[in-house]
Amino acid sequence: MSSSDPLLMPSKAASYQQPNPKSKESFASIVIRYIKNGLLIIIVAPVAIVFFILFILLWLVLTITYIGPCIHKYFNRKDSEILARGTILKSNPELVVIRIPSHVNKASNGLAYDVVARWIKRKDTGIEQPPIIFPNGLAATQIFLARPQELLRDAGFSSLTFDRLGCGFSDANISNIPPSAVDICREMDYVMNFILEREGLPSSTKWIGVGGSMGNTVLQAYMTLYPDKFLGLLNLDGFPYPYLSESKSFIDTFAKQYEFFGKILWTGVFRFFNSLAVSTWKKNAESEGFPVHVIIAQMNQPSFFGNTVQEFRTMMSCCELAHVGWGLHSLLKMDPEMKDILIRTPPTESVVVDRRVGLLRMVTMERSASERGDDWASEEEVQRAKQWMLALSTPLAGFVAGSNPEVTKIYSDRDSFAVPGSWGAGGVSELDTIYSLFPQWQKLVVRNMSCRCYGLAGSMAIKPTMMDMSAAEHNQFALLAANGTRTVYPRLEHADGFAQSEEIVRFVKEIAEVLQFSDGTQQKVLQ
Repeated sequence: MSSSDPLLMPSKAASYQQPNPKSKESFASIVIRYIKNGLLIIIVAPVAIVFFILFILLWLVLTITYIGPCIHKYFNRKDSEILARGTILKSNPELVVIRIPSHVNKASNGLAYDVVARWIKRKDTGIEQPPIIFPNGLAATQIFLARPQELLRDAGFSSLTFDRLGCGFSDANISNIPPSAVDICREMDYVMNFILEREGLPSSTKWIGVGGSMGNTVLQAYMTLYPDKFLGLLNLDGFPYPYLSESKSFIDTFAKQYEFFGKILWTGVFRFFNSLAVSTWKKNAESEGFPVHVIIAQMNQPSFFGNTVQEFRTMMSCCELAHVGWGLHSLLKMDPEMKDILIRTPPTESVVVDRRVGLLRMVTMERSASERGDDWASEEEVQRAKQWMLALSTPLAGFVAGSNPEVTKIYSDRDSFAVPGSWGAGGVSELDTIYSLFPQWQKLVVRNMSCRCYGLAGSMAIKPTMMDMSAAEHNQFALLAANGTRTVYPRLEHADGFAQSEEIVRFVKEIAEVLQFSDGTQQKVLQ
């Protein structure tokens, strides 16, 4: 690359100013952090108990009187009409039904099935931009990505969302077998190629990926199987692949909650809470394509909860494949001192914003309580960690799965997430080629949106080590990219990030600007 290459230009984001950096977290700060967490639990526990008691009382009243089940049954009939595929397709002409062949996804039990995708064509702005792909997050469907998709259309970007097997408007997963990482990556590749062919675009077209929550690990898993398909990535508070180390406790905590909710859905208790949250859903997710009644109808289906339980395993399968794809650069293998620096690396900027309450974007010095220690790592430390990562022996661009013992390594709690019958990491076979992520990452323009407020419930459910892993992964993504930044949102929780549509569009546009030559033509988008 030449010195004028746009990938080497400094980011337009403001540099974060840090006072009095410390080399590492002191023992005193560790003690204070645990005391704070303990006090938070003491304060929150009574509130949580009261809320739980009220929930149980309401559930019992609705169930015993049979008012709840009757209401649920009545609205279920309405939901069936709202969510009928014919109705949805008629009301949203941008939706397309794609037939997935039987060999693509093993979870389909050898049957072909239909997925529903939404391809929104861009408004002509005079500049050819790369298409955008949004893999869904966990417990989310394409309706939660519709608003940023529509805003990107107006900004000159074509974009693609779709519901995986079992999700949203797509066919149900009748096998009840969780798809592996390989399964959903092959499915995604088929959908992407279908759209390119339908639109008359070259099969070599490169994309910008926007991965929110689980979508982040889906993108990484996809890159291990289909290399060099992306020019840039936006990590929307992505679920970190190092959570693999917490897979059993994570599944035991959260997947079982969704399983329980699915079992009591018939009582109508969630109808009551959703009716109270209409205004919230309007602010968070309503779009031109999917009004709020469609969102609520979809979230009151047994399939929503049942499929989410399955996708916890799918998500961990993606984490496993991403871990193998990172090789020596995986945070699960990293030198503890280097990992500590990544956890404490200062962001490019700290932003306070929330479009739902009219809070305009402000770049601040605010630091979330979830950050480790009293201060950020110094610039010297950050550069040392970066050079250490760059100096690690780079593996081959790709390797045959059967030749690498790491692919079949049995983790202590792998049984909690391994898809039945899967041979290796993420469901790969012995003959599959796995492509290393590090050399691909060095070519990318990467932006990270890190929501660092865990709230009352989040602070109780998410361990400090897991919060640290999120920070470390997002900082690693920024440091290893050809052009990377990380923006933290100290007041936003994980789900809040999806509602910040203008921020998503802002960073997609920033990625595209970095990729453009000075004459306005796109850098090798259609190769």
